[in-house]
Amino acid sequence: MSTIEIEPIYTESQLKALALVIYIPTTLSLIGSSSIIYSVLSSFQKRSRSKTYDRIMLGLSCMEAVCALGLLVFGSWAVPKEASSMAYGARGTTATCAVAGVFAHILFGTMMYTAMLALYFCLRVRFQLTEDFIAHRIEPFLHLFPVMMVVVFSVIGLAGGYFNPLDRVSGLCWFKDYPPDCTTDPDVDCIRGENHTGIARIAASGAIFLAFLIIIICMALLLFQIMALEHRLRRYAHGANSTTQWKRSQEVGKQALQYIGFFFLCGVWPVVGQIVIPPAELEYNNINFPIALMTKLMTPMQGLFNAIIFWNRRWSEAKRFTSSGRTAASSAAKTTVVRKQVDEQDPTQALEDTIATGDPKRTGTDDPESRHEEAWDPKNDEADSFHDEE
Repeated sequence: MSTIEIEPIYTESQLKALALVIYIPTTLSLIGSSSIIYSVLSSFQKRSRSKTYDRIMLGLSCMEAVCALGLLVFGSWAVPKEASSMAYGARGTTATCAVAGVFAHILFGTMMYTAMLALYFCLRVRFQLTEDFIAHRIEPFLHLFPVMMVVVFSVIGLAGGYFNPLDRVSGLCWFKDYPPDCTTDPDVDCIRGENHTGIARIAASGAIFLAFLIIIICMALLLFQIMALEHRLRRYAHGANSTTQWKRSQEVGKQALQYIGFFFLCGVWPVVGQIVIPPAELEYNNINFPIALMTKLMTPMQGLFNAIIFWNRRWSEAKRFTSSGRTAASSAAKTTVVRKQVDEQDPTQALEDTIATGDPKRTGTDDPESRHEEAWDPKNDEADSFHDEE
């Protein structure tokens, strides 16, 4: 890059804060994602058959771990030193900025992977597709779509020279013309990116908005399904067994909505930055700085929140099965049952079992108590879907 004078839009202390704050969420995200990877790989060794949910979590966590590691290594220093007014401690080159841009784009790839996780929950719970059908017909696309999103746009950014320093989100490189806004200012000539950067940026941003759209639709479908399930249980189910079913169904629905909720908490800030775009000038830093700070603090945090949800489910399942095992088996047999059921528990199965047995038309019997006793027979816990139970 040629040496060029760029007007700063942040104070020195603000640039320093934006450069350093990202190390906190990326470190926590790397730890959380690594713990999920270790747990899932360990569970693969303990059982002969893995679940689609586990494989999606493995792919999502691997992408988050790679992204977090890349952002830790290629921090604010990777910004070319010619653009030192745009980032604190900038001493990199065009090449380091391009590599940093790839890792920044992987961060947006994790958003699409989270959308695929939400879609999986919808397919299992709302549309009641079997585990085998999803695994053989749909799952490959759930992995392929986010990976291709990262690969395609990374190649475009590298080949076209579109990964350049961001002015508003200081310390990051992504799709941006250089010098900033040279395509809109006739007095400034573009050194890198030129007009095609805007097209690539719109396409990449469109993929991010698509992820949000998928997740919003899935969240609405899950909420409606849970509400319908509650109404069905109140109408047809009676007794302690139905209460147990509803509690377990609530847990599964809550888990899916937790993933979605934390996604919005982390991913909304880049979207806000795309919508609220004040002039990139120092006098507007009271608007630009809070958005940039929250973007760098919250967006990489998804791996940590996913780990919290993931391990909370594991611990809850272990606690429930341990508690039930105390009244059902001896001490030696209880340990075996707990380990097996925690490893093989499908997070969508409890909700599907309730859907399958909550309606007399689906069970073929009019006795609510007999339906629930049969649905929660431990022998049926390993069923892949309610279709198989029928």
